[in-house]
Amino acid sequence: MPELPEVETCRRALEPVLVGQEIGHYKHSGKRLREQATSPQMAELAGLTICALERRAKYLILRAQEEVILVHLGMTGQLFVSDHSVPWLDHEHWRLELSEGWLRYRDPRRFGMLIRCSAAELGSHPRIKDLGPEPLHASWTDEDFIAACKRSQRPIKTLIMDATTVVGVGNIYAAEALFAAGIDPRRRASAIAPRRLKRLKLEIIRVLNRALDSGGSTVRNFVSSDGAPGYFAQQLAVYGREHKACRTCDRPLSLIRLGGRSTVFCRRCQR
Repeated sequence: MPELPEVETCRRALEPVLVGQEIGHYKHSGKRLREQATSPQMAELAGLTICALERRAKYLILRAQEEVILVHLGMTGQLFVSDHSVPWLDHEHWRLELSEGWLRYRDPRRFGMLIRCSAAELGSHPRIKDLGPEPLHASWTDEDFIAACKRSQRPIKTLIMDATTVVGVGNIYAAEALFAAGIDPRRRASAIAPRRLKRLKLEIIRVLNRALDSGGSTVRNFVSSDGAPGYFAQQLAVYGREHKACRTCDRPLSLIRLGGRSTVFCRRCQR
């Protein structure tokens, strides 16, 4: 599933292409996504100019004057721009005409979302209002993270993957940050010392920034908006490496299920 670095990579690639363009016709395939604005709702955007492309958690936020389009890539979604002559692709679900080309969405598993609301409604929208802090923003403080952990009896990996705690830390990046911090993913969050939680917060930021620098992860089928694959998967220390040698101690890595997700870790290096 595209996680925060993949979505931010997509945003950075599309921003210079989209901002300043005027919206025209909206077309769709007739097949429903997990959540999808109606054709009349989208048609009302015609004539508006795109003024910004932002990101909140894993949502892309396209601002067109006082209106907003929210796009979630789901598990296999790709958002890209092409000229007017390119035919519809397999699994392509909608197109938004621009003054130069089309903004297009392709999603084989149809788990993505296309939502329209006003800019005034965005902060209170059900998909946005309960989201936690952005891990790469200065507003996410050590004190806030420690307080959230001390209130929770859940395993630390489950907690940091909860978007109400901090957004955008999916399975890949949670596993990698916990390994770098030397913390067992099964540890109860409230039982971890504050100094170790500060280290974990730092490693979450580091692993996300490394992934951004690499263009995202190649795990599953992520491809950025310019068609280039991500390369962060080449640097993974634990995720997807079950039973292989730990890069630190050479002991075989363990695979367990935690919160319904596969979790790879080192029993010697992570305590």
